[in-house]
Amino acid sequence: MESYDTTHEGEAVSLNNFDYFKPDTGHPSEDHWEFTPSLLYGITDHLMLDLHVHLSDKPGVDPFIEAGTVGMQYRLLERRELPIDLGFLMSYEYPTSRGQDVMDTKDKLTFTTVMSRKINRWIDITGNLSYEQELDLGDASEASWKLGAKGPAIFPWRRWMETGLEFQGNFDLGTDPRIEAVPGVYMHMKGENVLKLGIGAGLTKEADDVTFHAAFVHGFGKAFKNVFNRKERKK
Repeated sequence: MESYDTTHEGEAVSLNNFDYFKPDTGHPSEDHWEFTPSLLYGITDHLMLDLHVHLSDKPGVDPFIEAGTVGMQYRLLERRELPIDLGFLMSYEYPTSRGQDVMDTKDKLTFTTVMSRKINRWIDITGNLSYEQELDLGDASEASWKLGAKGPAIFPWRRWMETGLEFQGNFDLGTDPRIEAVPGVYMHMKGENVLKLGIGAGLTKEADDVTFHAAFVHGFGKAFKNVFNRKERKK
């Protein structure tokens, strides 16, 4: 899910997501995965640029780049300046010709509101409300939600490991909702590196039976800031 936190001005972060889906555990031929490498860059301390691509694998088709996405994330204030921390995201997804042919992928605009609250510096509760609109003829849209909480693991691992639980679903009133629960762990590794792992379970008929999620975060912050500072001094 989308976090309230953004990169600082001039800092960059590499975020690499891998998701594996088992729609029906009785039919493994339907399994598929998606890899999403992203670059996050801080335009200001409150405004972040998000660039990423979707590398997809579908049954019977070799892996291919399905689409590219450019997005912006903005957070209003610093933490705890409001009872609920508020942030907003907007992204535009442009499909490749292969994505259009294989998956009928369309141009999409997505708007997301991020609501977050930290309790006692340790517990982080975050919610997302999203609206996705296809631009091709404008005839398809979807509203969805996510809600999650995370906090330190038990002693003695609390300094480098957090545990969490996320729920996600959609608001499509015309069909059965897709609701999934994803327990996970967040491991803070050496340097500015974080590894996230989670296994999801579908709670409704329309949801995938099982999913696996992994994300690796690497911060380039100081190096990027030094590069831009040197350029400013030369000017």
